[in-house]
Parts: sequence; structure tokens; C-alpha cells
Amino acid sequence: MSRGNSILSILQNFLGKDFNLSLLVSIIRKTFGWFLLILFITVLSVWLFLRYTQPIYETSSEIIQKTEKTAQILGTDELLRGDDDVSREIQIIRSRLLVARALEHLPLDVRYFKEGRTRVVHSELYRSSPFTITIDEIKDPAIYEREIYINIIDRNTFTLEYEINRNRIRETLSFDRFFENNYFILKASLTESAAEQIHSHVGEPYFFILENREQLISRVSRNIQVSAINPRTKTLQIKYSDNHPQKAKEIVETLTKEYINYDLERKQESASQILNFLNNQIDVFSDDLAQFQDTIKKFRIENRYLNPTDEVQMVMGRLNRVENMMLELSFNLQAIEWLENYISGQEDLSSIPKGINIANLEQYTHYLEAISDLEKEKNALLLNVKSNHPQVLLIEENIEMLKRELFENFFTGQGDMLEFQEAYFNKIYQQNISALLNIPEKEAEFSRLSRQYEIKERFFNVLLDKQAEYNIAKEGIVSDFVILRQPRVPSNPIFPNPLLLWSGGIILSLIAGIIIIVLRYLMHNTIISMDEIKRNSKVAILGAIPSHKKKMQTSEVVVDQNPKSLISEAFRSLRANLQFIENVEGPKTIAVTSTISGEGKTFIALNIAAIMCFLEKKVIVLDLDMRRPRLARAFNVANEKGMSTILIEKDNWKDCLNKSGTKNLDFLTSGPPPPNPSELILSKQFDSLIEELKKEYDYIVFDTPPVGIVTDALEVLKKANYPIYVVRADYSNKNFISNLDKLIDENHINKLSVVLNDVGRGVSGYYYGYGGYGYGYGYGYGAGGYGYGYYSDDLVQSVPWYRKIFTKKS
Repeated sequence: MSRGNSILSILQNFLGKDFNLSLLVSIIRKTFGWFLLILFITVLSVWLFLRYTQPIYETSSEIIQKTEKTAQILGTDELLRGDDDVSREIQIIRSRLLVARALEHLPLDVRYFKEGRTRVVHSELYRSSPFTITIDEIKDPAIYEREIYINIIDRNTFTLEYEINRNRIRETLSFDRFFENNYFILKASLTESAAEQIHSHVGEPYFFILENREQLISRVSRNIQVSAINPRTKTLQIKYSDNHPQKAKEIVETLTKEYINYDLERKQESASQILNFLNNQIDVFSDDLAQFQDTIKKFRIENRYLNPTDEVQMVMGRLNRVENMMLELSFNLQAIEWLENYISGQEDLSSIPKGINIANLEQYTHYLEAISDLEKEKNALLLNVKSNHPQVLLIEENIEMLKRELFENFFTGQGDMLEFQEAYFNKIYQQNISALLNIPEKEAEFSRLSRQYEIKERFFNVLLDKQAEYNIAKEGIVSDFVILRQPRVPSNPIFPNPLLLWSGGIILSLIAGIIIIVLRYLMHNTIISMDEIKRNSKVAILGAIPSHKKKMQTSEVVVDQNPKSLISEAFRSLRANLQFIENVEGPKTIAVTSTISGEGKTFIALNIAAIMCFLEKKVIVLDLDMRRPRLARAFNVANEKGMSTILIEKDNWKDCLNKSGTKNLDFLTSGPPPPNPSELILSKQFDSLIEELKKEYDYIVFDTPPVGIVTDALEVLKKANYPIYVVRADYSNKNFISNLDKLIDENHINKLSVVLNDVGRGVSGYYYGYGGYGYGYGYGYGAGGYGYGYYSDDLVQSVPWYRKIFTKKS
């Protein structure tokens, strides 16, 4: 009980303090069919979506940047200094340049398909097509991205069919032969397995699509996702999604390998540039050495020259030291000149050689590094923008500025200083040469030639050593990135997710059903129970009338059809309850009204009159609703005379009197509609008529117009002994309840009582099904009174199967 009370309190807080559980249950019953319809539509939509949506598969690889460097033992670690900017590496991987390089290794210029039965979903035959297309030339770009159907006839022939420029083209061709038309030159070939099983492919709906290279690169680039899993360890993840799992795996695999190759090429570029310089210098000095060898050999032969003296050796020692210094200066000058020419003439300075030993160059390496970084940034930017982009122009301007500063601060100044040093050592060298002038001419000449040869030989050996170092270093260069995880062929698609769609569809159906129930509950604004009237009005409750089992076209007397029926007993209860309102002797008047038409006031008036007749009372019913007459239609009589002609004294009431089929029950119709019904009802003739009728009848029942539409009935209600206000269950608006108190407080109709008509109709039937009908002051039916078992001939209705779900069996 505590759990049920807590649930009830939650519903009351959510739906308001006037929460009605019976109303909610009835709305749930009425909404159950809608819920089943929504659930069916949802299930059907999910099934169709899963049936006709091509799945998307996703695969990924992971790479990490190494922290250790190779080839440092050779002193060439500068060649391997990588770029630590992870975002730049991500941009390079997703660039069109790298994607284009990767796609060159994959068979994606032609896509092959097999058409599905519904022609909605197609199966891509990546690496599994029974035929292959070899493209020689595309003449018209309009043929790109069009479905070209191929129908295999036999091993040798097939037909091509496609539509272009609103023209349907069909051609019969041969396999393994190039054919040409206005759009392309290509060849179709059967695979070996397809040729062996040709019968399984004949007549199958195959087609292929010629891919536009630029569009293919753009499409693949859009689907590539590169992210930094761990920026600190520089771990990158490369993802790709596609309708074919094998193709997605190969694209990621090829792109990963191509990126590692691209990174290796970038690292080897600097070493290659230095090796080119060294190779050129070795070629030059190799020729010089050969010439000097020939010169020395010729000199010895011609002059029969022997070994120099001790003095010559001493002078030669001094000259050797000076010449070594001059050698170093000469190398630095040549290296500076080569580096200056390289920087001036090279367009791409992203990889500036950093392995040449130039005096004082370390003071200006920040210029070289800055220029290299800017070139790399420009190259990365050019992967996605054009060369005239403002950012590219700004980077080029910064590069030129750094180059000017480098030329002014290093090349010019350092060159001048080296030239000054060279002039100084030349001076010392000339002094030592002068000392040799005292040595015999042949010996001096031989010494001069020998020194020059030794200088060139030493320089040549230095170049060979450097060449060997850089060749070894280049071979030892590897990419900074290694593959942590290779891509795999995905087995399950990432979209659509059947479990998520099914569960989401069911949950959405439940939510939609709950929303409909809540909205219908909140928007329900009709009266369904006596409790609503009791809570919101102080008017006396006269009773409730259940729904009649038969649908009536017009109001009629029903209490005489089956005296033991539930509806007859309900009117007996009303008759008994009237005694509590006023129980004096003499004739009495009963005025019956409502808010609007259709609430059953005429039905209530007729049957109250009829139930009074069962007490051997004479009763007359007056139709005062002159705008919309009802009694004439109810009894199927003429309405040529009646209340309107009586009140204008055209006819006598006795001449207009009509007999009903019920004993002691008479009625007067409204007569022809007058232009002034309100004035007639308020006239003295009306009061005189009532006094005359009281002499003949025990009860006078007024069927008045609805008070919510006109005010004709107000004076009649004030004069009546029993003013009765009729509201109809699940029909009358809840706002009508406020009219009851207004009639009491503002119009002083203190004896006003209310009757709830048509109980059991719509929602009210569910409400009273839980608690029975309760009428008046202690007279009860259903759970508290006689019950339905006694009145078995009335209200026996079939219950739909879906309502039985919510019906509790006793």
C-alpha cells in the first residue's frame, strides 16, 4: 500500500492536485491502440532502415614517434632532428598530397557493384568482381561517377548500357579488347575464376563507376580521421570509414605506410643534398690530383730530381703548417660560397644541410633553423591552399627577411674575415717561399709541386671520409614513426547499430505513448464524475443517469420500456431525491435546463415526467425552447400550434394539448418559432397559463432553452419548485460547473440541483466501472447499491480485447 500511495502522490504532483486515477486508466485504455500503432510504425521504420541502409565499417591504425635517434655515433644527429609538432603531422596525413600518393597503390579508379533485388541497396565488389576494367583514356569527364551496367553474355561478349546527357547508350562488345567511343577508351576482362564459372555470372546485374581522381581524393580525405591519442608520447590514430570493410582496411594500411615513407624521404633529403656537394668536390679534386701526379712525374724525369736537403725540410715544415691553415680557410670559403649559392638558388629550404663544418656557423644556426621551419610550415600549408594565399605570402616574406639578415650578418662578414685571414697567411707563405729562393731552383720547384700535391691529396681524403660518413648515415636513417597497431578488417559495422535502433525505437514509442497519454489527460476538459462537480461547486447533487443501451435519434421516454432496468431505477432515484429539495403539498413545477444543446435536458425532462406518472400523478411537459423545438420531434407530432400561439392568445392551451403514449402524461409543443421568445416567457400570459395548468396537473415540467446560449430559462428556473441543471458525462465542459454557482449566487436560484446525464459514456464509463454509480443522498447503484447483476438487461456492452488488459478480474 505504501508503494501504491507513493506512486499516486508522484502522479498527483506531476499531473496536479486534482489527479484522477480512473481518468488516467481510461485514457491509457483508449490510447493503447495508438501506442500499438506507433510501435508498429516504429518497428517497421527500423526494419526498413536496417534493410535498406548500407552499413558503414570503420578501422584504424596507431603509430608512435620514437624518442631515440640513430646514426649519432657518426656525429650526424642533426640530420635526424624531426618535427615535434603533432598537429602538423596530423595535417600532413590528411592532406591531399599524401592521400593521392596512397591511392596510387590501390585499385580505386574503378568501383564495381552488383545491383540488389530492390535496386535500392547495392553490394560493392571490391577485389571480388568477376571482371576488371582497364582504362586507357577518358575523353569526356561527364562519364565520371555514372553507373555503367555490364551484362555478361558468354566468355567472349558482353553488353554495356549507360545513360549520359539524357541518351541511353547500349553497346555489344568483346572481352580483352580495347574499345573506343566518344567518352572513353577502355577494356573489360573476365577473371580466371569468373571464366571458369561463367554460367553463374551470365545475366547478373553488375555495373561499375569510373572514379574522378580529384573527387576520389576529396571523398577519401573527408572520411579520414587523424587524432592524437597521447600528445605527450606523440601517438597518433588514423581512422577511416567505408561501406566495404576490406577497402577501409587497405586505405588505412596504405596511408600509414605512405606516411612513414614520406617521413623517411624528408629525413633523407638533407643527407642527399650534402652528398651531392661532396660528390661534386671529389670529382673536381680527383682531376686535380691526376694532373699533379703527371706534372711531378714529368719533372722528376726531365730534371732527374732526388730528395731535398735538411734545410728544405725545415722550411717545408713551416710552410706545411701555414698551408694547413690556408687549406682550412679555403675549405671554409668554398663551403660558405656553396651554402650561400644553395640558399640563394634553392626554392624549397625546408631541409637546409646542417652537417658542414664552417667556422663560426654555429652562431648563426638559428637563422637556418628558422628558415627551415618556415619552409616546412609553408609546405604544409600548400597542401591545402594555393600559393597566393595571404598566409603563404606572409611566410615567404619572413623567409626573405631572415635570408637578408643571414647574408648581412654571416656570409658578408664571415667571408670578409676569412679573406683577411687568407691574405695574412699568404703573406707568411710568401715569406717562407722567399726563404726557399736560396735553395736550388730544381729542388724548390719539386718541393712546391710536392706541397701542392700533398695539400690536394689531404683535402681529397677529407672529402672521401665525409662521403663515407654521410653514405653510412643515410643508410641508417629511418622514420621517426613506427606502427603500433596495424588496421584490421572490421567485422561489425559502426552504423547502423541494430541494438541501439531497436531499443531506441521501442523507448521512443514508449515515450511517445506516455506523452500522448499525458497530453490527453491534461487536455481532457469534460465532466466525467460527480466528484468533479462536488469539488468545484456547492450545488446540490440530484443524481446520475446512466447511458441508454440503444442510440436514440431524438429524446424519448425510456422508463416505461423496462421498469427493472438500471436507467428506470436511476430516474426513480431522482424522483425520490426531489423530496429532499422541497416536500410541500400541492402542484409543483420542475424546470430542466443545461448549458448548451446536446446535454440531454429534453430527455431528462421527459423521463422525470414519465416517472412521476408511475405514482398516479398527472404530469404535463411544456416545451419552452421555442428556438429549437424538441418535443414535437420526440413524439412525432405537428408543431403548428403550441406555447408560442398560446402565449399570444391565439390558441387555447386545451386545443394545443397532446397526449403521449404514457398514462397521465401530456405535453405542449413549442409552436411556431416566434421573434421574441424571451418576452413571451416573461409575460403575464405565461404566469396565467401556469396557474391554470396547476389546477389540472400535479407536476408541470418545463423543458427550457440552454442558459449558456440564451437567458430565457432564468426566470423559469427562479419560479420553479425544482430547478434542475443537466450536465452530460464526457461531453459537458468542466468550465460549465462555474455556471452552477453563478446561478445560485448571482441569480438567486437557491434550490438548483444538478443531474449528471449519460454516465457510462466514454471516459465516464471507465470511471464508474471502478466505483459504481452513486446517486443523491444515499441511493447507490453498482458497488454501493443494487449492482449490475439485478439489472442484467441494460448496459451489457462488449469490451474490446485491448481494454481487457487493464480490467481487473474479481
